[in-house]
Amino acid sequence: MKTKLVIWSLVVLVATGIFFHGGCSTGTEGDRVWETKFSAMLHDSLVVLRNEYFSRLPVLVVNSRLASAWQLDTAGTFEFCGQAYDLSDAAFRERLQDELWYLYDRQGWLLTQAQRLGRYRNLIEAQLAIDTMPKDLTYLYVWESGLNPTAVSWAGATGISQFIQSTGRAFRLHISSQYDERKDPGPAITASVHYLKNLYGEFGDWLLVLASYNHGETAVRNRLAQQQVSRFIDLLVPNETHRYVFQVMAVCYIFKNGLLGNLSWFRPHDPLPVSKRQQVRVSVTTSLAKFSQQLGVDFSTFKLLNPHLPVRLAPGTYPVNIPVPG
Repeated sequence: MKTKLVIWSLVVLVATGIFFHGGCSTGTEGDRVWETKFSAMLHDSLVVLRNEYFSRLPVLVVNSRLASAWQLDTAGTFEFCGQAYDLSDAAFRERLQDELWYLYDRQGWLLTQAQRLGRYRNLIEAQLAIDTMPKDLTYLYVWESGLNPTAVSWAGATGISQFIQSTGRAFRLHISSQYDERKDPGPAITASVHYLKNLYGEFGDWLLVLASYNHGETAVRNRLAQQQVSRFIDLLVPNETHRYVFQVMAVCYIFKNGLLGNLSWFRPHDPLPVSKRQQVRVSVTTSLAKFSQQLGVDFSTFKLLNPHLPVRLAPGTYPVNIPVPG
């Protein structure tokens, strides 16, 4: 703000000099006095502007130094899901670099995700381990939903795994006006990991798996057949899907390489409380707050464990996650 004020002052000063002095003849004593005063004022303003600029330089240098860590090494490799990708491959490197710079300006969002990973990482990685899937897939959930169990996309994809209804039902998630298991992190993550495992069983390539998760396996299968290629990097897909694949990898690269800096001061969310899933019958329409009271569970904890339950429960049977004492 100060810099802008100085610049505008200079503009006004110069304009004033031109207006009042431009039409005058030179050489008189009065003219020389005026020119001396005008030069002094202009000099003082330029000194202020120079000092303001150089006072900002240390900040610019620090930011440049931090940004340099986000620059990919053309002689390096990037490992994702156990596969090493050669960064000397310009086509691959440039797409990944584009998404890294895109995320560089969104470090506040990345810190939010780092907080939420504290809550959901254990749940995700436990299911990945059960299905012998790579931990790097954790970052798919970061990009898909921002680790928000109640997120709903413009296309109706819902929950932490962002399943559309047909995919959710194909993997045995209950979806009805009563409740939607896509919003329950446990079942949603289990279903999506099974889906990812199926995709890898078909395509045998993690980049094609990511593309299929975003674009649909049928669409990817058809494009591979039509274009007669076998690698994702050679496949023509919609720009949204192409970016999606590299955005997931960019998020993974940022967290695995600690690009957010020294976070010793940072406090992630606590992990989800250990809970036990039970089927509970509701006989009369009840508010969620009253329901949690009846079960003897703190309301904030209850909401955290049961984002799939509506604020008012109609009569029926519901799957409820109840915290385990101790």
